[in-house]
Amino acid sequence: MSIAQLRALLDNRSAQMEIVDVHEQQAFEQAYIPFAINIPRGRLVFRVNELLLNSTQRMLLFRYFSLSWLSRLQS
Repeated sequence: MSIAQLRALLDNRSAQMEIVDVHEQQAFEQAYIPFAINIPRGRLVFRVNELLLNSTQRMLLFRYFSLSWLSRLQS
């Protein structure tokens, strides 16, 4: 997914999509996408059922590779 596509999703909050940032808590606190929830990748398997309560809701699992990428999203 491109930065432009993700930005469009964030601008259109009616898209019924849960954004899950899979970074560890410390990395999430340094930089995150607005409206994203944080579930570290190692804990995701244990919490997947709570994420799937609404089977019609789409979910985006997110992991950025650099803070510069995330800053381009936020600008």
